[in-house]
Amino acid sequence: MNQEVIISMAVTDRTDSILEVYKETLKAHKNLGITLQA
Repeated sequence: MNQEVIISMAVTDRTDSILEVYKETLKAHKNLGITLQA
C-alpha cells in the first residue's frame, strides 16, 4: 500500500517541532523523507 502524508508548517518557529516529528516517525518508517524550504 502506497501512502503519502504532507505536513505543511510554513512558520519558522515550528521548524524544531516538525524535525522532532520526522525523527520519531523515521524510527518506524525507514522510507520517510523530508523537504525543507529555505
